[in-house]
Amino acid sequence: MSLIFCHRSAVGLYRMDCPTQPFRGGLDRAWARGDASDLPARARACSSQARYLERPYHLLVPSSVKRRSTAEVVYHSLGRFPSGALRQLAPGEFVVSPECCLMQMARSMEMLELVKLGYEFCGRYSFDRQGACLFDERDPLTDPVRLGRFAARMEGAYGIRHLTRALPHIIGNSFSPAETATAMLLSLPHRYGGFAIERPLLNHRIDPGARHQASVGKAYYLCDLFWPEAQVAVEYDSDLCHTGPERIARDALRRIDLTRLGVTVLTLTKGQLYDPWAFARFAGTLARSLGGQLRVRCGGFEERHRLLRATVLSGSGAIRR
Repeated sequence: MSLIFCHRSAVGLYRMDCPTQPFRGGLDRAWARGDASDLPARARACSSQARYLERPYHLLVPSSVKRRSTAEVVYHSLGRFPSGALRQLAPGEFVVSPECCLMQMARSMEMLELVKLGYEFCGRYSFDRQGACLFDERDPLTDPVRLGRFAARMEGAYGIRHLTRALPHIIGNSFSPAETATAMLLSLPHRYGGFAIERPLLNHRIDPGARHQASVGKAYYLCDLFWPEAQVAVEYDSDLCHTGPERIARDALRRIDLTRLGVTVLTLTKGQLYDPWAFARFAGTLARSLGGQLRVRCGGFEERHRLLRATVLSGSGAIRR
């Protein structure tokens, strides 16, 4: 019987950036005849990066298989499984697709955690086994459009209702957890603790065009958060990079160039992001730049906002058990 990694094991494999190949067949084709009793031993000895996964392994098996989860392996079954929802790691070793993985994780995750994981899967960063961020600018595992198509195909499946609720709040192309945190805090509805500001584009490319090319220093610019109708950008200023005079000068020239292109640039510092009062003031300034006002009309908003901040600013990719 083939090994099919799912749930938390699938998250772990995708965070390893484990190479996979498309597999067009379904579960029947992936599963070979055989006994499931040796699956834990085969998982430990598998040829792919799956052998480095934390225990317990999460494995997908047919519902007809008699199974008993242990400290080493947790078995799952799935009533509906569309063709193309598997990726092949190695001969006889598979992982569920990113879309299927998010559907499975949706069963056990709180809404805010699920949205945060959705940003990661649709973004260009990941986490290592210790929960530290990897700024590797990998290609996104999926995107909101593909997630929406998968949800439509799986309508009525267990877990899909939770994923469908999270989908409108997931924005693709985040480059870092800080960008994810900023976007979630600004754009999530009041009932989830956000400021309900219009959704931005993340790392949107601005091309100067022939008219402005001679007056700016780059062929194009990427804005961390961008609102195209208002031509407003938010740039996150982290302290992870060297903050010497060269960088200060480079950032100043970048802001000048974007201003020449008609873009209003607001800079958000790490200190502002992690200070709830400073961030609220920043959100108010942004709302006014977008032509609106920051008005919160939601009972218990302060507690909801506190919970959202605790979720998005946790600083790791740890998933609660």
